[in-house]
Amino acid sequence: AYKGFVLSEIFCSGSATPQNTYYYADKYLIIYNNTDHVLYADSLAFAESEFMTPMKEEYHPDIMAQAMAVKALYMIPGSGSDHPVEPGGRIILVDNALNHSYANPNSWDMTRADFEWYDESTNPDYTDIDNPNVPNLERIYSKTLTMYSPHTQGFTAFALVRMKANRIDYLTDYRYDYDYHIVGATGEADMTGSCYKVPNDWIIDAVNIAPLSGMQWLVVDPSLDCGFTYVSMFPFDDSRLSKSVRRKVVGRDGNRAILQDTNNSTEDFEPRVDANPFYNY
Repeated sequence: AYKGFVLSEIFCSGSATPQNTYYYADKYLIIYNNTDHVLYADSLAFAESEFMTPMKEEYHPDIMAQAMAVKALYMIPGSGSDHPVEPGGRIILVDNALNHSYANPNSWDMTRADFEWYDESTNPDYTDIDNPNVPNLERIYSKTLTMYSPHTQGFTAFALVRMKANRIDYLTDYRYDYDYHIVGATGEADMTGSCYKVPNDWIIDAVNIAPLSGMQWLVVDPSLDCGFTYVSMFPFDDSRLSKSVRRKVVGRDGNRAILQDTNNSTEDFEPRVDANPFYNY
């Protein structure tokens, strides 16, 4: 029933201010109903990958054929029929559901968003803002102890997930501890890491994002996405600001756009478009 949902736009870079500085609080993802019938978004979640596309390591155990290693996982709450999405309808998930145009005239009024992700920070110097008028996503897991923000340079993959476990069971059963051997300019070392994993058969859409120059590997199984899209031309590319990736239109059914979904983000996405959470296909 959920197969018709796709990630239609991902804005992870943050926006440029008129002074050409970086504004990070207006990041968003958009979920789109790519079918001709109503779908329910209850228990849909988005995830961001633990591993980075321009930094390839040999991680052990290698779970990629079975699961995606994730550093953040936030879910739309609901009992199954609380959040209907019309054909061609969308759900806007935002970092902060504020009117960002006050702080940055180049940004948007996000108080119209459908959900925001909110974090209870353990550091009083870095606290999140909660808009009481916009419902919060359920935080299943986030690696940060302060506030989660998607990787600004577009170095990770994002996935749309149908959760098949509640938060407590998930945190009990899906931990992923890994190790790898790093070789750098100053020497080499054995490293360990820990995060969580999402089984591939829970994932209904995945999008690799990488710098166009510097891409090293796909961080999800190729059956989920065998290509990548980009906002950065190269690492530390300031021209990525205010740019997003947006899925291409492949056809129309009346007024409803049918979006391309071949599980190849190189083909399916327009890279480096002008971000707009209220863009109409």
